[in-house]
Amino acid sequence: MRISVIRHVGVQCFILGILLLFSISFANERHPEYSDRIEAHTPTGCVNYKFLFFRLYRAELWSDSYPLLDNNYGLTLIYDYEFSQHELVWASISEMARISNRPKSTFDSTRIKLEQIMRTVSKGDRFTAWKIGENALEFFFNGDPVGILDEEVDLFLAIWLSEKSRKPELAKRLLGGKCNS
Repeated sequence: MRISVIRHVGVQCFILGILLLFSISFANERHPEYSDRIEAHTPTGCVNYKFLFFRLYRAELWSDSYPLLDNNYGLTLIYDYEFSQHELVWASISEMARISNRPKSTFDSTRIKLEQIMRTVSKGDRFTAWKIGENALEFFFNGDPVGILDEEVDLFLAIWLSEKSRKPELAKRLLGGKCNS
């Protein structure tokens, strides 16, 4: 009986170890939107955006250079809640207007492009905006290309990466090579 219990516990520990190794390798999985663009296997910086005690999404900055030295970087948002396409576009335009101190109406062309790019997201969905030039972002939804934004690029990225962002301390963490859980 005692040998049976020891064997059972041993098998459970073995299975738990395999699952742990699998989860670690899965966590370091390189997503297709950046696997051919950079060498890094972990984000340069990452932060969790919360409302009260609830995590809304995780932002990850991906680059081979720290600090960012070129235009070869991407910003990935991994969602913990469902947001409609309309909510994402509205929030993006509202923040761009706030940061630039311009009326929302000056972003009509950008709004139309974002409406074509953005999708409704659910828990676990991933949006990546990859900087592909001076004024161009290529967007990916769960690894699939969904469009290119070729205007107001720096302002769009400023939502997360500037001192004028709504949470400048989180922007500093993203750009400063820090990650939190």
